[in-house]
Formats: sequence, structure tokens, C-alpha cells
Amino acid sequence: MAKATKTGTSVVNIQEELKKQAAGIKDRIQAPSGDFIRVTQDKKFKLPNGQDGSGPLNLVILDFICLNQFFDRPYKEGDKTPPACLALGPNPKQLKPEAVSPVKQADACCECPNDVFGSRGTGKACNNQRVLAVVEDNNDLNSPIYLLKVSPTALKAFDGYVSTIKTQFDSMPVSVVTEVYFDPNLKYPSLRFGNPVPNKNLVIHYNRISDAAARLRVVPDVSAYTPLSKAGKKK
Repeated sequence: MAKATKTGTSVVNIQEELKKQAAGIKDRIQAPSGDFIRVTQDKKFKLPNGQDGSGPLNLVILDFICLNQFFDRPYKEGDKTPPACLALGPNPKQLKPEAVSPVKQADACCECPNDVFGSRGTGKACNNQRVLAVVEDNNDLNSPIYLLKVSPTALKAFDGYVSTIKTQFDSMPVSVVTEVYFDPNLKYPSLRFGNPVPNKNLVIHYNRISDAAARLRVVPDVSAYTPLSKAGKKK
């Protein structure tokens, strides 16, 4: 519940007070769960609106963010236990565990032993991803903003694509329409990005970047995390 302020009732004072309250709003809300584009093991996209298919999808990437997640138990199909530690931010080199992380692994991701190659097989124990805020290629002001996760196997391809947009268009991904598809040479689903064309609806989409950024910065809900000792695991 918002607290009353004694600083006055002018619009400026109200806006300043709301700005202070908004700074901590993420601790009072949970991330939506129904706005993700799902990627299935048989290489299909499942959109929140019920559409599905093998793609490719023509999307506009409004914004994206880095997400690191460390799961302290082996993957088991159907197990939705949240990560023990997670970090969210725009710069992968400056990520730090979120305050809500049940079991923080380090003070900063760059210092974490789980975030180095070889910490799990030849890869990393920490799951490095990108999360994209996207809209379909249209001029609808109310077109829903969806989220799409880029898995570790597609990370290099996505980062390389963003670099290509910078080189080719001297701009950000929102300035183009991106074709998102599955790597045809792999048996498992791994996203690829390409065939950029100028975004004819750039003005509409540019004005939605702030909404996309706000959604991306909502920290995932980890309240259902169960400590290993309570999950029947040995310490």
C-alpha cells in the first residue's frame, strides 16, 4: 500500500514520491509466466496466443537482457524447482546474484566457480542465457510483447547476430525485422537469427522499448525453491 507523503500535493512531488516507491516494486510482484514463446524438443515454437509451428518467426527484438541461473540438482523432466542462484542484467560482465537468490554462489558472477567452462563437463554449471522481448512484425500498437529465451547453445549465434546488426546497420536489433529459426544441422532445438530487413514500423516499436525493458527486469519468482536437504538429497 502506498504511503502518504507530507511533501506537498503538486504533480512534481507526487511523481518524485512514486519514483521512490517504484524503485522497490520488483520486490512486491512476481514475474508473469504466460508471455514466453516456448521452444519444444521437436523444434517447434509455441506462442502464448495458441499458435504453434516450426517457424521461422519474423520478429522485432525490442530489447534483451542477460540471465544466469544455477540449478543445484540434476535436470529431471517435470521438475520445476527454481534455480538456487540467479543474476539478471544488461551487461554479462557485471552480473551479480539477485537478492532473492535462495543460495548465492558468489558475490559476482565473474568470481563464481560455477560460471567457468569445465565446471560441468566441458561446459558451465551455470546456465547463461539471453532473454529477448519481442513483438511480431506488424504495426499494431497493442501487439503483445512476448519473451523468448536464448539457450547457452544459441548464445554465440545471438551475440554474433547483434554484432552484425551493429556493423551492417550501425543500430540496435529493434531497427530490423529478424528471422528466428532452428539450426537445421542439429537434432536438438537451438535458435538462430538472420535475414535482417529494415523495420518499417520502427517508430511504433521504438516507443515500446521502455515497456519491454520493464518486463525484462522483473526478477523470476524463486519462492518455490526447496533446499536439497528437504528434497531427499544428501548434503
